[in-house]
Amino acid sequence: MRSAARRIGNVAKTRRLFDIDESIVPYHAQEEMNDDADGVADAYDALAGDYDKLFADCAAAAESTFETLLRLLPGLRRVSRILDCACGTGIECLSLARRGYSVHGSDVSRGMLERAQERFRTQGLRIPTTRCTWEELPRRFEPGSFDIVLCLGNSVSHCLDRSSLLASLRGMFAVTAIGGVLVIQLRDWDGLLAEKPRVTVGAVCRQGEHRMIPMYIWNLRGMWLPSDLEIVFLELDGDVVRTHSYSLPFCPIPSDDLIRSIREAGFAQVDRYSLEDGWYAIHATKA
Repeated sequence: MRSAARRIGNVAKTRRLFDIDESIVPYHAQEEMNDDADGVADAYDALAGDYDKLFADCAAAAESTFETLLRLLPGLRRVSRILDCACGTGIECLSLARRGYSVHGSDVSRGMLERAQERFRTQGLRIPTTRCTWEELPRRFEPGSFDIVLCLGNSVSHCLDRSSLLASLRGMFAVTAIGGVLVIQLRDWDGLLAEKPRVTVGAVCRQGEHRMIPMYIWNLRGMWLPSDLEIVFLELDGDVVRTHSYSLPFCPIPSDDLIRSIREAGFAQVDRYSLEDGWYAIHATKA
C-alpha cells in the first residue's frame, strides 16, 4: 500500500496541473483507504493511459450510453444535476456536458481523473472532478446534491464483498436528492458465469497503421468470490507485434443481491432493465 506521505506529497503538483478536487487527501493521512479501494485505484492508475483504447470509438460509445440513459430517464432535463461517480477518463461526462447538462465527475483513481481533465481541456470545457471512494461521497458533497447519480461500466463490481457494496450504495444514496435517481450499469454475471468464458476479444482501436486489440482473460471464481480480469493489449505496428497487460480486481454480484442491497441502502422503487450484449441496468428512485 502506498504511504500517506506519498499521497500528500503529490497533491500540490496534481492540483496545479489538473482541475481535480483532492482536498480529502489530508484525511487519508489519518485513515487510509481500505485495501480493496486502494487496490482498485492502483489498478486503474496503471490502466489510465490505455483505457480509451478499449473502445474502437469513444464518441460512439458515449453516444450509445446517452441513448441508453434517455430510455432509462425519459424525464432527463438539462437543469438536472448529475454525478458520474465512476467517471473514469470522462467519456460520459464530456458527452453530457456538450449537451448542456450540469455534470460532476468522481473516481477513486487519480490517473483516470487526470486523463478526464486532459479530455475536457482539449474540448475547451471545465468539468469539476473529485477523487474519492463511493463511501466518501457524503463527506465531499452536501446531502441530496444530485438529481441523478450514475455508476456505469460495471464499476460497482469492484465492491469485493457485501459490506463494501452496501456502504458504497449508502454513499450514493446520501448525495441523491429526494425524488432523484440512481442508475447502475452492470454485466449480467449470472449469464456470464453460466457461459464461463476464458478469453474474449474487444474491438480494434486504430490510429493510422497502428492497431490495438484488447483481449480479456477472465479468472471467474464464482458469485461473491473475488476474481480478476487480465486485459492484454495486442499492438500491431507494421510488422512489429508487442503485448502488454493489466489486471483488474472485481467480484461477480448476483442481480437479486444487488437489488436487495440497493433497497437496504434506502432507495424505494428499484427496477431492472435488460440491455444488449449481456448487460443490464438498475433504475432506483429515492423517495
